[in-house]
Amino acid sequence: MITLAVCILSLNTTISESQQKDLVRTITAICMVESSGGRDKRDGDNGRAVGPLQIHVIVITDVNRKYGTAYTPADRRDLRASVEICVRYLLMWAPNGTPERWARIWNGGPKGDKKDSTLVYWDRIRQYLLP
Repeated sequence: MITLAVCILSLNTTISESQQKDLVRTITAICMVESSGGRDKRDGDNGRAVGPLQIHVIVITDVNRKYGTAYTPADRRDLRASVEICVRYLLMWAPNGTPERWARIWNGGPKGDKKDSTLVYWDRIRQYLLP
């Protein structure tokens, strides 16, 4: 969790301290749901979702386009790069988000927070949210 906090701070985000804490909690929970905290090394979604946060290539494309970064598909296997990609993606689509909104966007794309299909994912994330 400290790695996540350092990573978020190093990105020079302009979110409040409270939102930083919520983002750390949310990404930690996402990592638990997606890969058992990084212990499950299998690729998901028929090989399209990769790494501890199960990142799809389209997420990297969106982040690189928005921020002018140069993440590659291989970066999905690196925890720090995965967290950076995730933070940028979530803040791109929901700069004033909440754990629920961020989790549902991570699962369902930019409008995932509006899709009923992401509610089950949110229920799974909630089980791992630390106080």
